[in-house]
Order: sequence, then structure tokens, then C-alpha cells
Amino acid sequence: MLFTRKSLFEKTRKLWPDKINLNGQYFGRSLVTGGQVLNEIYHQIESSLNENDHWMQLSCWSFHQAIEKPDNLTTIINIDDIAYESYEKMMLENLNGDDCWEEERKIYESLKSS
Repeated sequence: MLFTRKSLFEKTRKLWPDKINLNGQYFGRSLVTGGQVLNEIYHQIESSLNENDHWMQLSCWSFHQAIEKPDNLTTIINIDDIAYESYEKMMLENLNGDDCWEEERKIYESLKSS
């Protein structure tokens, strides 16, 4: 294993655009707004990952979950504002959510944070 918890977070964060405009973005020919923008970006990232890279798949899902759900006043999300602690909480919840992650959970818990 050649990563730390924090480096996995950083690698995942770099896959997301720096800023996300919730007022509307085009995906193909469709204009998407609000929280659906986050879902579309996540699906694009997920589809770009190697299906055998379970760490990145889990990390990207956890990062997506860590993004605060937008309220009616939020129009721009700055990816640099996503807290490592929120991501870490989601990683641990996902790893503990199903016994199929038992091996990965043990590995993750043994990793250094930084």
C-alpha cells in the first residue's frame, strides 16, 4: 500500500472541478441544475476509474457524500472547502457499512492519516 489516508483524499479531490456551479451546467446537451450537477460530476468521475481500483471507487463515493448538500442559497461549491474530516467520516461509515469491506477496513484503519 503506497498511500496514506490524506493522500487518497488529495488524489480524489483532484478529480473534481475546482468550482461547481449549481445554477446550471451542460452535460452533453442537457442543462442540469442544483444537486443533480454533483451527481452528474460524480458519475463522470466514477466511469473514468478502473473498475478494479476499489480504493479510488470507495474514495470518490465518500468524497461525493462529504460534499455538503446545497441549500437554496448555494450557487457555487468550492472543492477546496470540502473538509478532510467529513470525507474521513464517510470513508469509515462506508467501510463499516458492509462486511465485504472487512479486509479494506483493516488496511485503512492501519494507514497513517498524513
